[in-house]
Amino acid sequence: MESFMPLHSVIAVEQSIREDLAFVDGQFRILAVAARPDSDLVNLRVGTLYGEHRAVADVPSALRDQLQVGTVVCCTGWPEVFDKHEALYLEIADLLPPEQCTLHHCPVAGLPVVGAEAVRKIAELIDTEIRNPAVAQAAHGLLSQPKIFSAFFLKPASVVCHHAEPGGLAQHSLEVAQLVCAIPARYYGEPINRDIAIVAAVLHDIGKIQLYRSADEPYRMNDTSHETRTIGLVGPMIAWLEQHEDIGVAEMLMHLLSVDSRAEHASCVAAAAITMADRISATCSSSAIAFADAPSYYRHVIRDMGNGRTKKHIRAVERHRAPPYVSSTAAVADASDATGEEGAMD
Repeated sequence: MESFMPLHSVIAVEQSIREDLAFVDGQFRILAVAARPDSDLVNLRVGTLYGEHRAVADVPSALRDQLQVGTVVCCTGWPEVFDKHEALYLEIADLLPPEQCTLHHCPVAGLPVVGAEAVRKIAELIDTEIRNPAVAQAAHGLLSQPKIFSAFFLKPASVVCHHAEPGGLAQHSLEVAQLVCAIPARYYGEPINRDIAIVAAVLHDIGKIQLYRSADEPYRMNDTSHETRTIGLVGPMIAWLEQHEDIGVAEMLMHLLSVDSRAEHASCVAAAAITMADRISATCSSSAIAFADAPSYYRHVIRDMGNGRTKKHIRAVERHRAPPYVSSTAAVADASDATGEEGAMD
């Protein structure tokens, strides 16, 4: 299949800037745009996952009206000095179609630390774990859309239950995907099944970006589940995959993101993997919150989950050993040496 990914990597652009080379060639996302007085040039602030830059751009008249915040531009350029300030002079050749944008184009300034770290790790996971180029490109294209990107990497995964901090939604989604990746590939059958499972793991809670709203966002109906909202947000990606890959791939992704796939008896290994990974990640976070302020000898804690609900978390507590651990055999040997009797213990 022909790849729709751009020829020039944004990583190469940033590398050339860091090394102070005289020429850069690649893509940037526009963060701010303003006309320069008495000039055909345009003032821009551009950036990627790796940094932000001040730029002055020469834009073809056919593209000038299409420049807006969030647009990714294909350009060449070099460092120059404008108005006594160092900036990049860019010659913009084209605009990148939305489905070709990647997380590498998205600046992380303004995101919480947890969210910013999740951007890098999810981008790396998509690049290294997904073999099918259309599936990887579709995931990058959806997550890099400005309205989805900022909300997904900023908002929590829940109000109280788990990953309730800013950036928690992306962190939880990353953990679920990492757990899905950890399952040996042979269990998924064909590699495409594993690819779709990884993407579904990253996107399984994306509908929550419409449930947890900030003060400047419109009110939405609370009785519409986040699973339903997830299908609505991922719909364009599913349609794109049907056109550029195969209808079976698109249908599989839609199934894994639907409530039907989370039944007690999962329809496939991918569905079971996502369901269990989701529970493991959520329980791990909830348990960490529960025991955060508890004394080390507590074996269980009951959390108040709000609305009259509680949840009990349990853990094992060792009486005789503390980190760093030694093996039981070594402990018996040490005790024998100390007492002169084989196998003597306290």
